[in-house]
Amino acid sequence: MKQKSKKEPVVISEDKDLTQITREGEDTQSENKRAVPTVLLITILVVVFSAILGIFIRASKVQNKKYVYTLLPTPTPAQLSGILLYSEGEIKLVRYGLTISPNANDPIKESDLIMSNKNSRLVINFADKAEVRLGENSTLQVNKLRPGNIDLNLINGDIFFRVNSSENQHFSLTINQVNIKTVTGIFMAENLKNISVKVMSGSVTLTAPGISQMVISENQIWNDKNQLRQLTSDDINKDKFLVWCLAEMATPTPRPQPLTSPTTIPTIIVPTATPTPTPAPTSIPSHVNQISLSVQQSGLKALLDWSVDGTAVYGYEILWSNSPDPTYPPRTGDNFIYEANTVARHEEINIYQTGLPYYFRICEYLNDQCGTISNEIMVQY
Repeated sequence: MKQKSKKEPVVISEDKDLTQITREGEDTQSENKRAVPTVLLITILVVVFSAILGIFIRASKVQNKKYVYTLLPTPTPAQLSGILLYSEGEIKLVRYGLTISPNANDPIKESDLIMSNKNSRLVINFADKAEVRLGENSTLQVNKLRPGNIDLNLINGDIFFRVNSSENQHFSLTINQVNIKTVTGIFMAENLKNISVKVMSGSVTLTAPGISQMVISENQIWNDKNQLRQLTSDDINKDKFLVWCLAEMATPTPRPQPLTSPTTIPTIIVPTATPTPTPAPTSIPSHVNQISLSVQQSGLKALLDWSVDGTAVYGYEILWSNSPDPTYPPRTGDNFIYEANTVARHEEINIYQTGLPYYFRICEYLNDQCGTISNEIMVQY
């Protein structure tokens, strides 16, 4: 009996301990299973929070960052420039608000304002063989100097155009509300008490209040009273500025000097006698081997074309006369045009007197006289 009673408590105690241990293990496993999703959820939340925090930090840095932008310059249209060939008297030029006294060979630029005083006059050469002469007491504004479009404004005074341009270069002159356009021709305009336009060669197109478009042809004159008639010799002879311009086309004008010579401001002198030839120094050699000339007759025009073996560094003299062998410096009766463009190969000459022979030649301009000279061609008009 005593032995039985000793065994039972031992067995029951062991059974109770195993059960408790088993239950405690099961409870621990259950708690561990429940803890896994919780830890995973916390990990995900931490990762998401870190990502959001990183985004805010980067955004804050972007806002505080100072950017340096490189601004590309706005492209501007190509501009041309004119050249002040020579002047006489007092000439003023206003550029960017600064008034200066220009010298020969100085550039004329877009927006320049050019003013001549009493007994003053000047000559400007633009692109494509356009020559502009400004009379005394005149003011000229250069509005545009662009390829294909040269636009000038005659505020007051007299202006003379000699234009022999390509079809792609248009010249426009504005006088108050009158606009004149041309591609090629010789004409004069004045803005004095009245506005008038005289066309000696070619034609111009005119627009004005009440005139949508009018063509003024060769040897015609128009005024701001809308009167159009034929140009007479009296119209030319009574206009001192026009007489001077036409005379300048047949008398010597300043020429470019060698680079070694100092720059001077030449004075316009209309010679009354045959100029004395200036010998060419041996230090300036000719760069032309041969010039071949051809001439075609077109109405009262002579169309000159030439080819060159070499390069005329200082340009050409285009010569014609009613006597054989025209030359430069000119003899009495010889006529000429100075062509500064070394690649020029064409010129048109107007014939004003018929029933006479005309002799044509081209020569290389070299130190104020002819260098290599072309063949001579005679045309009867």
